[in-house]
Amino acid sequence: VLGRRLADARDIPFLDLDNIILEREGRSAADLVAEDEPHFRRLERETLQEIAQNSRPAVIAAGGGCEAWPHGIRTIWIYREGWEEDALRERRRLRPDLSPEKEIAWMKEIREERYRRAAHLCLHIERGCSENEASRRLVFLANWLSEAAGSPGLKKSWVVPRDPGDLLRAEADVRLFGYAGVEIRSDVFPDPPEPGVPWLASLRT
Repeated sequence: VLGRRLADARDIPFLDLDNIILEREGRSAADLVAEDEPHFRRLERETLQEIAQNSRPAVIAAGGGCEAWPHGIRTIWIYREGWEEDALRERRRLRPDLSPEKEIAWMKEIREERYRRAAHLCLHIERGCSENEASRRLVFLANWLSEAAGSPGLKKSWVVPRDPGDLLRAEADVRLFGYAGVEIRSDVFPDPPEPGVPWLASLRT
């Protein structure tokens, strides 16, 4: 619902990744996951990459279990308080061998860290927040991300990768938002890499 409202506000298409897969495969995401989750996750990544490479602007809603997001797209993580109850009540259990409590703990440990690394911003929706207010906040964040690109402040700022595996994402963000470049810290990169964007060597002891 929030994604559709954002798309309407920006007058661009809304694309639901699970629905696109349903149209192509003739089977729902839930059925595909139940049959062969690794195959579905691979299909999900490939489909999302294909959509993201389309030059047409769009709002893309990815499923909760999505494992990877393409570099070079603006990403907002929507975190809604109380999602745990809905997850157990409204969807098929992926890991019935685990207790409900352990399955939720697994989702928090694995998925939330994945979202945290992928997202440029997080929209936190507290309990009791109306749909209209949540939509207003999402539109505000999306507009802020768009307007920030190429701003004078970002042109003087350097992106610091969390770890060597984050370098490609950092380079993509430099191109996407117009940062000055990537800061290569010696405590993160023991051996200097060869970035594809301007970089600043930073010696840390």
